[in-house]
Amino acid sequence: MLALDLISKDFPVLLPSDDGNRAIDIMENYMVSDLAVIDKENVLGLISMSNIYDLNILDSDLITHQHKFMRAFVFYNQHLFDVINAFELYNTSIIPVVDKNLKFLGIITQKSILSGISNILSVKEQGYHLKFSLNYNDYSATEISNIIEKNDSKLLSLFIENKASTEITIFIKVFTNDIEAIIQSFERYKYDVILLNNDAQDYDELYNERMDNFLHFLNI
Repeated sequence: MLALDLISKDFPVLLPSDDGNRAIDIMENYMVSDLAVIDKENVLGLISMSNIYDLNILDSDLITHQHKFMRAFVFYNQHLFDVINAFELYNTSIIPVVDKNLKFLGIITQKSILSGISNILSVKEQGYHLKFSLNYNDYSATEISNIIEKNDSKLLSLFIENKASTEITIFIKVFTNDIEAIIQSFERYKYDVILLNNDAQDYDELYNERMDNFLHFLNI
């Protein structure tokens, strides 16, 4: 999933002639702490709520304080993980997307990031969740996938968590009609597998409910 796929439709931006009051109104309405200032197709930068109050520019044109704008953006063809890294790097609530000529294409929000993560991890797909730990040198995505597919099942997602320099924990989500057969197959290959949900549908409904509650809490 690329940055271009994560753009939020019709998300507002600021003009250089807008003042701090207008910026604050939009930030409060959309529950963000930053907005992009766009001059035609050019990204001038991001202005934050704290900047506006610290500089006391509620009644001033934003362009007069362009030197305080934060220069932050991602390219349209950067991967979701690169976008997440940019959010962390710039510590911002939104980030603009530009094309190869640095022309403005749109805005990525936290909501679209969470939706992207949800799609990659197949959150809304029904399935069973398994986990197991192993030495990094013993990890083989091909072997894991083959074990699952030999049982006429599908690997929906795979996530790796580093616990130590040599040990990793693997979380997988599997669509299958016989989870016990898959667990037995993993055990024959010396995987110490833990089933995280006994009822896949109930688990996914609970997971989706928690995700919806989280999004509602953020109001995004």
